[in-house]
Amino acid sequence: MKKLTSLITVLGVVVASSPALAKTIWVKQKTNDGSTLALFSDYQPVRQSGWTVFKYGIKRKDGSIEERMAATPYCLGNKVKLNDSALNFSSGGKGLPIPNWAQGAESEQIGILSPKADPSTLSSPGWIVSTSKGVVKVNANSPGSKQVLETVCSLSN
Repeated sequence: MKKLTSLITVLGVVVASSPALAKTIWVKQKTNDGSTLALFSDYQPVRQSGWTVFKYGIKRKDGSIEERMAATPYCLGNKVKLNDSALNFSSGGKGLPIPNWAQGAESEQIGILSPKADPSTLSSPGWIVSTSKGVVKVNANSPGSKQVLETVCSLSN
């Protein structure tokens, strides 16, 4: 409960009123394309081998909503900073951490991200995510994405 309260305080967020979205916490700040990002209170970010895995949502301007699994090497302690342990990460057999809450499709997305987990592809704070276009990097260069990354880092173990 303490972490959820911290999450709400840090984000300055609006909690959706729909029962189906009751555990979705929308970030007030927008992305560069005007989308809104969200974190999910039931999905604690997990850090291992310098990488932090988390789940987030995107609400596009057209109203469509996507949920995605992501991984970042930019959480050190509770700060947004490159975790040097990620530089030594080799997906050879061990892969990214799979949180205990990850089910079928979520675990699958993490599996797709694992071979692409190379911090050198992220020259600035951000994360990698699996999309229909393949694994892409997301630069945390908008108010919304910066806020999500800061919160993920502050909540990861």
